[in-house]
Amino acid sequence: MDTEPPVRDETVILDGLRFHYRDWGDPDAPPVVLLHAYLQHARTWDTVATGLADRFRVLALDQRGFGESEWAADYHELRLVADLAEFVDALELGTFSLVGFSIGGSAAITYAQLYPERVQRLVAFECFTDPDVAEEAPYRHTMLAHLSRLRSLPETFAAPEKAVAAFRPLAPYAAEEELRHWMLGGLKQQPDRRWIWRYDPISRPPASLPGRLNADPDVLAARMAGVRCATLLLAGEESWMVEPTQRMLTRNPRTHMITVPQAGHWVPLDNPGGLLGAVSQFLHEDP
Repeated sequence: MDTEPPVRDETVILDGLRFHYRDWGDPDAPPVVLLHAYLQHARTWDTVATGLADRFRVLALDQRGFGESEWAADYHELRLVADLAEFVDALELGTFSLVGFSIGGSAAITYAQLYPERVQRLVAFECFTDPDVAEEAPYRHTMLAHLSRLRSLPETFAAPEKAVAAFRPLAPYAAEEELRHWMLGGLKQQPDRRWIWRYDPISRPPASLPGRLNADPDVLAARMAGVRCATLLLAGEESWMVEPTQRMLTRNPRTHMITVPQAGHWVPLDNPGGLLGAVSQFLHEDP
């Protein structure tokens, strides 16, 4: 749409790797940094970022090994946090707000706990499992089945529409146009004209991934307890993350929670308008 704010695609070198990021809004406006989910990319934030860009400078980073950023040898979750620290310093952001989804939420919480003077507001969602709940908990089985299905998606496609159809069962509420946008941003075409995912294949099978892309549940819960800024926790109303996210509220009195309707785990894909409304209101609240 002609009325949408322009976005700038930029690169920056962090820890010797080339990172891609997308940059919306007035460079002098209050900054908001967006961190994407597992096996995803910065372009998954396009709809939400466009809605925030009238009041904020919005920055969406392709984390190492994902999207258009370089692949790496080290994917430990603290390395992703260090990338974020280098990123905001490289852009001289000073203070800013953070929004993180899945592995991005784990990195955002950890950064906010380590650098409390830098983060004004924190939004984290779909990144919790509960260390206090037995492994037999029903939501845990749902989560593992979903993750297995995500990791077993085909590696190549004859056309982007095939990727849309393959991903559809994981995001039943998603609008077709939004789902297609996510898939197109996460694919690249090979010389043989087939399409492959834009991420390091080592990220798919957990046994081959050195380290963890997110913190252990008990570690993340302890870090959440140490976050000092106002924090909004979100979950899709139909997601398995509702229960563990609710329990996380007891870890920190500065947190509150919203469930986003018509959304499962993939909240910004299933209901970007609902997510945008919750995040925008929270970021605009008085300190």
